[in-house]
Amino acid sequence: MLQGLRVVVSGSALDTQSIAELMKECGAVVSSAATTGEALDLVHSNGCDILVSDVRTPRRDGYHLMRTMRVGPEAPSPLLRLLDPALTSPVQTFVIRPVDPSAMIEAVAALARVQ
Repeated sequence: MLQGLRVVVSGSALDTQSIAELMKECGAVVSSAATTGEALDLVHSNGCDILVSDVRTPRRDGYHLMRTMRVGPEAPSPLLRLLDPALTSPVQTFVIRPVDPSAMIEAVAALARVQ
């Protein structure tokens, strides 16, 4: 379903690992980042089709990552944000925690089709 799609996943270790494994099972090429700085480095060095970020990331939060991606020198990748149920988001797409694997795959696939 996500064959060959380049996905960068950034967030807490547990969320990043489980989402990365899910994306790989669906055929995506996944890079994981523990911090927003690592995520930006991966996006700029390897490129990506979809960026999945948790709003709760170590050091700088996912909001900083999204703002940086929107004003960066390259065209922004579609953004998918993981949120706690009480939060709302102005980004293109978001998935509420706890992450339902089917909802995550559908959201990433939908963003890939928009490109």
